[in-house]
Amino acid sequence: MIELDELKAKAKEYSTQAKNYSRKAMEISPTDREQGREFMKKARDASRRCQVLINEILRRDSRLLEP
Repeated sequence: MIELDELKAKAKEYSTQAKNYSRKAMEISPTDREQGREFMKKARDASRRCQVLINEILRRDSRLLEP
């Protein structure tokens, strides 16, 4: 089973990817809308993966707090 610290690191990585893709999309969109859409799609995918990991972290964390 993956450790909690590893999940947190992976979530942070996906969060950074989402941020970077979103910024690229905003920079490129005015000149190349199709490429901007592709970057936004990548940003959404990374964001969704990050959210799944966050939910898993919270689920595991809450189990650790139970008596």
